[in-house]
Amino acid sequence: MHISISAMDMVDAEHIVRKVDFPAMQDGPLYRLMFPSRGAMTEAQQNEIIRWYAEGLRVALRRKTDNLLQICASDGTPLGFCGWTMEQRLRPSIRPSPAQYAPGQQSLPEALDRSAWLSVSSDLRKERERVLKGLGDVCRLTFMSVHPHHQRHGLGSTLLKRVCDEIDKLGRPTFVMASPAGVRLYAKFGFDVVGTVETCEGTLTSMLRRSRPRYGRF
Repeated sequence: MHISISAMDMVDAEHIVRKVDFPAMQDGPLYRLMFPSRGAMTEAQQNEIIRWYAEGLRVALRRKTDNLLQICASDGTPLGFCGWTMEQRLRPSIRPSPAQYAPGQQSLPEALDRSAWLSVSSDLRKERERVLKGLGDVCRLTFMSVHPHHQRHGLGSTLLKRVCDEIDKLGRPTFVMASPAGVRLYAKFGFDVVGTVETCEGTLTSMLRRSRPRYGRF
């Protein structure tokens, strides 16, 4: 299959969430925690969730806080996307309010279990702070998703290699909170397991990749 990798644009956000991210997140612990009524959702509720996540991508693009890449088939169909951001941890920063951890700033989806979402967000935040305490600037993977029909075909590896090559130029360590399905892929690229967050829907694994020489080989 001929594929191409390009930077995401604002107009790509909802299309990518609808065609890639929403189908891919269905079996993940976070989605199951946040949307316990997923089996009985209406189409309108699903569309509301898609718009919510899409606005989160637009926020990242507008703020230029994340480096976002998409991988597409030859006809332009999105197959996957990923993103990373640089955290300047030893410089003064303003701690965001809980509401700012939402994918977007519009009203929350009707189907969202707000209590579960806030609880797991807090647990993930605490785990990230534990792992990264005392480190300087750190790259953090914020998005990684491949459509279920195209998983295990090397697309995730292609995206992650591109990201790791870019991060290696900066000489910084990289952190990710991995879903069960992603642990093996991240380990392939040198991420070590450094902790876990246990939930009733599955384990989320914190993984850290130490800084590497430029263009390290895997």
